[in-house]
Amino acid sequence: LTESSINKAVRVHLRIPTTVLSDQQVADFVREIDADESGSVSLKELIQFLEKAPVGSVEDTLEEGIRKARGQAREQMHLTMSRVRRRMIAGMKANKVGYLPVVLRTVFAPAGSKLPVPPPSRRNCAVKQW
Repeated sequence: LTESSINKAVRVHLRIPTTVLSDQQVADFVREIDADESGSVSLKELIQFLEKAPVGSVEDTLEEGIRKARGQAREQMHLTMSRVRRRMIAGMKANKVGYLPVVLRTVFAPAGSKLPVPPPSRRNCAVKQW
């Protein structure tokens, strides 16, 4: 197998675009497999390479990727909600509103925080724009 035939297989048969795997990366892969440095990959070299590669379950690999993505999404959501919470509290202080409506308090108040409670007559009124 030549570098061009492997590159064609990657692009046409596997449908992997250059945005995902560059031609240079394919060339590096071919050089890695080409043990005798002949410029092409023999069937024997390909089998030797495949036997060296660690065999892992596709499901395990996918589950690991999903776990990482979920963790990153949770972290990003936490950071976003923290920013929203800080902006709301800063806006309340700047406009001297001093409290959040009851519905928003349950969503944006950090656990155990002591945000001011509106007087009973003002509990369901809208907060001023900020």
